[in-house]
Amino acid sequence: MTNTAELPYVDVHALRVGMVVQLDTGWLSHPFALSRFRISSEDEISTLRALGLGHVRWSPRDSDPVPSPTPADAKAPGDDTAAAPSTENQRRHAALAAEREAVVVCEGQFREAIDEFDRLETLLPGNAAAAGRRAELLTRALIDKMVPSRALCIRVLPDDASPGFANHSIHVGLLALVVARTLGWHRHDLVDIGLGGLMHDIGKLELPEPVRWPRADCGGDAHEQYMTHVARGIAIGRRMDMPDAALCVIAEHHELADGSGFPQGLRNDGLSVGARIVALADRYDHLCNPVDPSQALTPHEALSQLVRRHASQHDSTILSAFVGTLGIYPAGSAVQLTDGRYAMVTAVVKSERSVTPRVLVHDPALPSDEALFLDLDPKAGAGIRRALRPQDLPPAARDYLRPPRRITYGVQPLARPATPWTRPA
Repeated sequence: MTNTAELPYVDVHALRVGMVVQLDTGWLSHPFALSRFRISSEDEISTLRALGLGHVRWSPRDSDPVPSPTPADAKAPGDDTAAAPSTENQRRHAALAAEREAVVVCEGQFREAIDEFDRLETLLPGNAAAAGRRAELLTRALIDKMVPSRALCIRVLPDDASPGFANHSIHVGLLALVVARTLGWHRHDLVDIGLGGLMHDIGKLELPEPVRWPRADCGGDAHEQYMTHVARGIAIGRRMDMPDAALCVIAEHHELADGSGFPQGLRNDGLSVGARIVALADRYDHLCNPVDPSQALTPHEALSQLVRRHASQHDSTILSAFVGTLGIYPAGSAVQLTDGRYAMVTAVVKSERSVTPRVLVHDPALPSDEALFLDLDPKAGAGIRRALRPQDLPPAARDYLRPPRRITYGVQPLARPATPWTRPA
C-alpha cells in the first residue's frame, strides 16, 4: 500500500465519484466509516466539502478512471445482456464481495479506534484533560459509526487484529455499547457507559507490564498490586474530568453481584448498571482471550460458562441481554449444522427482535475463497446441531474455515440514524 504521506492532494471542488481519498484529520473528525475510502455518491462529496478542508489526499492508482463521455442514446457494449437476470453464480459472487467488503470496513474501523486510543494514551499522565476530551470523542465516534442503532451485524475480525491493552479496552467498550443498545439505552447514557468501558483498565498504565495481566496462579504481592489498578484508574479518570457515571464503571468493573468481587465486595444492588454491563463484557473478553492462549475458551464455551458457572456473579437481566445480543452461538464459534456440514459463525445479525447466525460453510466442491455464507433461519429448517472446539473439526474443515485464535468483534450498523452528523468542537 502507498505511504499516505506520498499521496498527492486534490482540491475538494475537483472531487468526483470513484476517487479513493485519504483524510489526514483522524477518525474522530469526520462521519465516514474509514479515513480512507472510495467516494460512492455526490452526497459524500458534499459532506467532504462541508468538513471545511480545502484539499484532501487521494490515490490516483486506486481510483476509478475518468469515464469517457458517451451519447445519451448510445448503446453500451453488452447492453443486450445487462438487463438479463443475473445468474445464481453472479449473485453468489456479489454476496461474497459484499461480505468481504463489510469485514474490511469493520476491521479498518477497529484499527482506527485502536490508533485513536494509542494517541490519547500518549497524553497521559502529563495532559490528562486533553486525554479525557479525546476519550469522549472516541466514545462518540464508536456510537455514531459502529453502534448508531439496535440493528447490527456483529462480526468476528481476522486474527491480525492487534492484541494488547488498546485492543482489550476498545473491545470491552464496544461490547458494552452493543449490550446497552439492546437494553434500549439512549445516546446520553451510551456515552457514559462507552467512556467507562473504554477507560475501565486505565489504571493499569501505572503498573509494570507483568502485573497488568495476571495469570490464574497469580497471588501474594503481585495480586495485591494488580488490584490497585482500580483506585489508580479512578484517580486518572478524575484528572481526565470524566463524568461520575463513567467513574463508577471504573470503580466497580471488578465487583460481582454475589459480593465476591473487589475492591469493596459490593453486591448487585449496590452497583451501577453500567458497571454490571462492563464487568460482564470484561469477563467475556478475558475468557475468550486469556493471557495464556492455551486456556482460551471458544465464544460458545465462554457464554456457557458465564450462564452455568458464574450466573450468580452477574445481574440476571444483563446476562440475558448479553446472550440475546451475541446469540447462543456467537461469532467466532465453530459448529456442525443440522444437515451434518461443518461451518464457522462469522457474524450474528441482531435485529430488534431476533439474532440470526451467519455461517461460512465447508464445501469441498468450492474453493475456500468462494465459500458459501448462509443466514441460518430456523423457519427454513437450517440450524446448528452443536458447537465444536476448532481442534475437534475434521482437518480438512479446519483448514478450510480457519477459525480465529483470537476473538475480536467489529460491528456493522444495519440502519443509520436520521439525524445528520455534526463536526465535534
